[in-house]
Amino acid sequence: MQNPIQDLLNEHNGILQMLRILKKITIKLKLQEDVPHEDVEKVLEFLKEFADKCHHSKEEDILFPELERDDIDNDWEPLIVDLLEDHDIGREYTENMYKAFSLFNKEQNAYQEFIQNAEKYIALLTDHITKENLYLFPEADIKLDESTKASLDEQFETMEKEVIGLGKHELYHGWIDELSKRYL
Repeated sequence: MQNPIQDLLNEHNGILQMLRILKKITIKLKLQEDVPHEDVEKVLEFLKEFADKCHHSKEEDILFPELERDDIDNDWEPLIVDLLEDHDIGREYTENMYKAFSLFNKEQNAYQEFIQNAEKYIALLTDHITKENLYLFPEADIKLDESTKASLDEQFETMEKEVIGLGKHELYHGWIDELSKRYL
């Protein structure tokens, strides 16, 4: 059994790496340098499918409800509400990036719209990950017993297979490696 909290921390490392790549892409776009559209497509798919549909779903549908289940004093509630709000705002930024990207080469302001939303997304998610890494995950790791962690790990594996599919995790990490070599 893997520790499900460590699994989420490891996923954060991949997401942060992709955010660094996105930052470099926005810099190139600001300088009006060529950025292959396939690279932007990979970053956007990673953010939508891996970061949001897979990672955030593990938190929203599995971890957060488990933490709230035994939260008699509502200690978790303010932080979880804040984190859920971050997820929703991040989805808006991602959707705006997709819309702007679809207008590349058609509308001049599409690049600027993409850059603005990318920069907001990077700032939001970087701060969000810091909150989870420093506050939520260490506390959850202490409070959750081994039986609960085993159950979470099993649920995480099932969700990953059902939500993004077999082999996708490896594909996305391959993209991180490929794009890191190109941009970092």
